[in-house]
Amino acid sequence: MCDVSSGMASSVIQLYLKSVLNCFIHIHPTIRFGAFKVVQLVLQQGLVHPVQIVPYLICLGTEKEQVLAHAADKQLQDIDKKYQGFVHMKALQGIRLSYELQKVIQKHTPLQVPPPKGLKADLSKITRGYRPKEGELPSALCGYLYSIVRQTKTQRRAIAQSLLKQFEENSRVPLEQLLYLADNFAYFPYVVADEPLFVIHHIDIIVSVNGSNLLQSFRESLLPSSHHPDIIDPLDEDDDEGDDVDSLIELIPPDPTPLLDCINSSRGCLLLLCLKQFLKESFSVTDAKLNQYLPSEPGKVYERAVTRKSVSLFNPKITLQALTRERPGSELDPIEKRALIEEYLEFKQLMLRIDPDDIDDDEDPSFAQTPVKKERGIPPSVTPITPMKTDPATPLKAEPAEPTDQSTAATPVKAGETPVKAKVSLNDNSSITKIPKITISLGSKSTRVESEKETRRESDRSRERDRHHKSKRHDRHDKKEKSDYSERSERKHKKKKKKKKYVSDSEGSDRDSDPDFMG
Repeated sequence: MCDVSSGMASSVIQLYLKSVLNCFIHIHPTIRFGAFKVVQLVLQQGLVHPVQIVPYLICLGTEKEQVLAHAADKQLQDIDKKYQGFVHMKALQGIRLSYELQKVIQKHTPLQVPPPKGLKADLSKITRGYRPKEGELPSALCGYLYSIVRQTKTQRRAIAQSLLKQFEENSRVPLEQLLYLADNFAYFPYVVADEPLFVIHHIDIIVSVNGSNLLQSFRESLLPSSHHPDIIDPLDEDDDEGDDVDSLIELIPPDPTPLLDCINSSRGCLLLLCLKQFLKESFSVTDAKLNQYLPSEPGKVYERAVTRKSVSLFNPKITLQALTRERPGSELDPIEKRALIEEYLEFKQLMLRIDPDDIDDDEDPSFAQTPVKKERGIPPSVTPITPMKTDPATPLKAEPAEPTDQSTAATPVKAGETPVKAKVSLNDNSSITKIPKITISLGSKSTRVESEKETRRESDRSRERDRHHKSKRHDRHDKKEKSDYSERSERKHKKKKKKKKYVSDSEGSDRDSDPDFMG
């Protein structure tokens, strides 16, 4: 193989390359290590195109032997530096191959994952996608691959979308492989807040679309309620009385295959809901943050660093129960029928809770805008008195004029007497109509913001006018200086011309009087 110039080594390795790469998925680690050594030598000499080796290097990066896994990661990193986009192109294929490798490895040496509470089934035959560590957080088996492709937002979102598409109804991916992908999603090394938020956002989209279709297919596969008049039609979504288990058991058709297919497909949506809840707890994501999140938000709004909290292990109990349970046959006994209907109703309740009523926590009732009322006109002959404050919500009414007390009325002044000023008390009954003060509430948040904006705009306008006036004054001053300078220079020039003319005239007169010049 060292004779590269002859071309013989390239022909031989291309002939046997497929068999060598298949040795990566072998039960014995010695054979896997030998196959890696051959591939490493091939890459160093450039005998084949490296893009066809990338999925197998991704697969070998999940190896239990740390020495072999680190060597495969090193080769993968070198390829990513030399050939941009090759790793991202083959990432999905590499994750599928890593699942096949882990099925072989964990079949003989299962991961020591504790089962969830209340589940007593044997979980050693189930392939998991993360490696638990004593005293530390678990790590995703494909975590190093994610750390390579997450360097740019476009690449990490593309790989997340391609993996989440495996959970859709029409993908027909086995449930155990979906659990392997969900384990990796749960423990990927997320660095910024945009990563878990993007995953949760797309989980909501997938579950809301596929889950509704599955519920509709399940209801349509039941027998119509006309066969049983005393049973409420389950297709009526607004009537919750149709969710009775005993009533729905009577509507199961003789061939329950369509119902079983719907339930099997719904387990992917249930797994996504468990993953969503785990990510929300791990990164302290609230419903308010999810409602405000926009994947198309420009800038670095969601590029702040996040810290993973130490929570319980990701063990979706519903999925693990379904994997340990045997698939029923074409004929269902009463226990299996009841279990089928209960699983359908549980999935329906989870779907109803996926979109809770949106409550705007930021809205403060104290900022409610008070309707503005117009002030009543006051006759010019009546002097207003300081009014009392009234409740803005109470409709305002002008108090009627009270009868005039005759004792306080002005009396005519007799001749020779000094007129006495009449004292008018506010507490006395007078003919003055009292107009209550109208309180206009400016406590609205939007009104305050608009007033602040208007104040800033007005200050900006005044500064702009000042600058404009200053520039005009400077221009006038410059023009005046220029005109003064031009006048001074012009006067200077005229003086010089006069001086030259006087000198030339005096020289001419001297020449005329000179006898030598005349002779």
